[in-house]
Amino acid sequence: FFNYTNILISLLFSIFLFFFIDNVAYYFGSKLFLDKYSIINKIEKNSPDMLILGSSTSKYSLNPNFLDIKSFNSSSNGNGIIYSDLILNNINDQKIKYILLGIDPANFSDTEYTENYEEMLLFDNHPYYFENLLLEIKMFNYITKKLKSFKLRSLPKIIKNYYSEINSNGFNSLYGNFIEENENYINDNTYQCSDYSLNTFSASALKNIAKYASSNDVKVIVTIVPLYAGIENSPDGMRSNNPCFFSIMKFINKVSNNNNFCDLTKDYPDDIYKLANNKNFFY
Repeated sequence: FFNYTNILISLLFSIFLFFFIDNVAYYFGSKLFLDKYSIINKIEKNSPDMLILGSSTSKYSLNPNFLDIKSFNSSSNGNGIIYSDLILNNINDQKIKYILLGIDPANFSDTEYTENYEEMLLFDNHPYYFENLLLEIKMFNYITKKLKSFKLRSLPKIIKNYYSEINSNGFNSLYGNFIEENENYINDNTYQCSDYSLNTFSASALKNIAKYASSNDVKVIVTIVPLYAGIENSPDGMRSNNPCFFSIMKFINKVSNNNNFCDLTKDYPDDIYKLANNKNFFY
């Protein structure tokens, strides 16, 4: 006869063991791997003259291999200005002469500034505002939810991404389909919205980057990668022209108005507008 108590105990123990190995092994495996092959390690190993910072729009559009200066793209999907500030807080390589900073105005708003904060906890040094930021987003609850997605099976993907980026100066190609000719977008300049308010943490991050540039005599090129003209938050392809971001852009332009900055977020030449209206450049 079956001993149902022993079967139940064995079953529960097996389930516990599975989740223990899946989560704990992944944690230590990824921790050891990320410590050795972190974004900071990638940057210092490449020792670039120009560091590219930003979110996914910078990650997939600013290719270091087309620049005439040794460059590395450390942009990260789902991250933005705060992540960029953290990178500069932690790198030891003083060889960097230029920063190509890809800005997403939405990243500065109170409604859309949240980023992948669990990645940021892996950095050793955090800026002064970071602790208050974690308190505001109730970090314990946030991390608890995020830990559920940290699985051992994800580790090979991290390793694969590391080697694909280290061999391409941080740049990843974006695979997909070109925008079809019959795909329609809002392009009648009637898109309306309220003026988004500036998030204090993102504002502090940009100010920190300005201080870093001044202290280390680094030149910062601020740019906003064009999107396809007519999509929801970019009627003409230029997010900096969106009335929703008027106050945010006013702040960005003000911080960028110093000797260490070159602000390319305004006064676009006609060729940039032509590019934004060409579907062949977008996925």
